[in-house]
Amino acid sequence: MQEQIFLTYINTSECDSYTLTGTVNDAFVDIDVSKRFFHVPLNVTSEGFTNSIKLKVNYIYQENSFQAMPILLWQPHHGNNLRQKYRYHLYQHDDKNFFIKQSLPWLGSNTLIDSELKIKKKSSLELEPTLIINNTNKLSRTCVTMKNFTYIPDSWLVCYEFYPTKYKTTPGKNIGIRIEKNLKFSPICSKNKFNYVSIGQKIIGMDKILFFKKINSIWDYLNCFKICQSIVSAHYY
Repeated sequence: MQEQIFLTYINTSECDSYTLTGTVNDAFVDIDVSKRFFHVPLNVTSEGFTNSIKLKVNYIYQENSFQAMPILLWQPHHGNNLRQKYRYHLYQHDDKNFFIKQSLPWLGSNTLIDSELKIKKKSSLELEPTLIINNTNKLSRTCVTMKNFTYIPDSWLVCYEFYPTKYKTTPGKNIGIRIEKNLKFSPICSKNKFNYVSIGQKIIGMDKILFFKKINSIWDYLNCFKICQSIVSAHYY
């Protein structure tokens, strides 16, 4: 069965007037690439689907600071309740140049993309689904709950266990992410009280916190998702 999957780019800075036009699998696309994130729609099947990508960067006026890099592939989690609505399945690689090696370059003002990307989705009852890229490269899945792809400069990112432990079989498999400028730690009030973290309007018990980090750059942001992946892929005995 053919499924839609997205290739996400992140801009090092936001530049007005930029678009990405062309065809993906012979379908015309016109993508606004002026914001921090933008997403190229692709296809994946269990047998492997070869995506044909022919795109060109366009602009009304040129900005030398325009630069965007491919960072991961993702799919939305299909569910009806509110928690499932904001779940994403992320597929990424430890090598930050992974997509460049797959002929998907960083984007600048005069970039042309003329590439093919074969994506195969492999899963079983025992194993977490993985993607096989161009027949040889394996990307593991990380399930993350967040409202959207958000980058807030000079902010905090908190990664936490999303469901109570009694509903999980493997620690760290269900994680949530919050990104806000305001982060506060509560004191321990008594022996029967655990301290907690307040990030924005969300209050999270310290026993659920997996890690937190100050976000000073897009590199800090991207490293956090690498840490999330490491937590999910760790083995517990």
